[in-house]
Amino acid sequence: MLEIKGSRYQEKQAALGLLVWRDIRKHFYFYIALISVAATCMYIVSLVNDTRQNVKLKSKEYTKQEQLNNEFQQLFIEQQALSEISRISNIAKKSLNMHVPRIEEEQYIQISQEELEQQGLH
Repeated sequence: MLEIKGSRYQEKQAALGLLVWRDIRKHFYFYIALISVAATCMYIVSLVNDTRQNVKLKSKEYTKQEQLNNEFQQLFIEQQALSEISRISNIAKKSLNMHVPRIEEEQYIQISQEELEQQGLH
């Protein structure tokens, strides 16, 4: 009796497999379309994620670029200021014969507190 029940079970499994295979063949294009839609959805999600990451990276790079531009502008202004000081120094030395005084040329002046107050420099 067990053998009969076992063979019926196997027959039912075989019949079920055959039914599934027929169903797949009957709806083949539907399953292909379903798989294609699922694959397309996964691709779109991946593409959106990559785009979002690229936008974040681009934003960070723009921020770095702005910082570097600001730093460059500050350095350029400092360079111009230093070159202006150097130019003024050269003109003073050449045209006005100015120089840094030597020790023997230095003179010290003492001013009392009263004189400062009279001058308004207290």
